[in-house]
Formats: sequence, C-alpha cells, structure tokens
Amino acid sequence: MEQAIWSFIFSLVSSALSALIGSVVASRKGRKAAREKEEERRKEWEKALMLLLRSDLIRLHDGYVKKGYCPTAIKFSVREEYEGYHALGGNGVVTRLVEELMALPNEEKEKE
Repeated sequence: MEQAIWSFIFSLVSSALSALIGSVVASRKGRKAAREKEEERRKEWEKALMLLLRSDLIRLHDGYVKKGYCPTAIKFSVREEYEGYHALGGNGVVTRLVEELMALPNEEKEKE
C-alpha cells in the first residue's frame, strides 16, 4: 500500500513537472515567434519609410531642378531627409539626385 502511494505521488509530480516544462518551452517558442514577427514588421515599416523618403527626395529634386535653384533651408531639409534614407539602406540613385539638387544655386537668378 505504501508503495502504491509513493508510486501515485511520483506519477503526480512527474506529470506536473512535464506540464511545467512543456509550458515553459511553449512560452519560449511563443515569445520567439512574437519577436520574429515584430522584427519582420519593423523591417516592413523601415522599407515603407525608405520608399516614402525616396519618393519625396525625387519630387524635391525634380521640382527644384525645374526651377533652376534651391533655397538653403530646403537644402538643409533635403540633407537630413537623405541621411535618414541612406541610414535605412537607400542606394546611390538618390545620392546622385541629391548631389544635383545641392549643386543648384540658392537663389533664383534675376532676369535681365
């Protein structure tokens, strides 16, 4: 009888430990999956932001090249926007456009 009690207690403790270990493992897997999903979401946001910055830099380039000048304040903003774009992994195509924009005169030439 005493052995039956010990056997029952051992089974109970063994089952409880198995359940606890299973719960811990599942929790870790769940956290890992959540971290991976969050990382994927972060990368998607970064890509979207980079595309928006690229689009805006191209728009600014085209508009100011057409005008033939670009005010200093705009150049300052473009430089900051470009740095953000570049930090997100932007490529050299926009680099060339920003360099062209920066080379423009700061003021409109007076018409004679």
